[in-house]
Amino acid sequence: MKDFEEYLRENKPEMPDEGHFLIETNARLDAVEGIKRIVEQENRRRKFTLVATLVAGIMMGILAIVLVNLFPLQPLRIENGFWEKSLLWLRNYKEVFFFLVAVCATTLGIISMNRRDESFW
Repeated sequence: MKDFEEYLRENKPEMPDEGHFLIETNARLDAVEGIKRIVEQENRRRKFTLVATLVAGIMMGILAIVLVNLFPLQPLRIENGFWEKSLLWLRNYKEVFFFLVAVCATTLGIISMNRRDESFW
């Protein structure tokens, strides 16, 4: 910003009121610097959010795996009902089910981070 002021002073542009022109130019340059700071803050916030989401997802995945292995479902009586068959399937394929949940959560996180629409945040 100071280089620009020196350039203007050395070349002395023909303006009716040089002092007013420099004040106006400085105000515009300050506005641009303010916008740059805001953009940098938003980029830092997004990076922090991404890292926090990654850490939270990893921790929840580890917790889910530990809980599944420590507290497996007890064998159920097999009846012809839908819920009983669903619970039996979950007991037999719990790793696949939690893997699909983790894939869906990761995909949702990636999509939400790549959105440019500010109203989404």
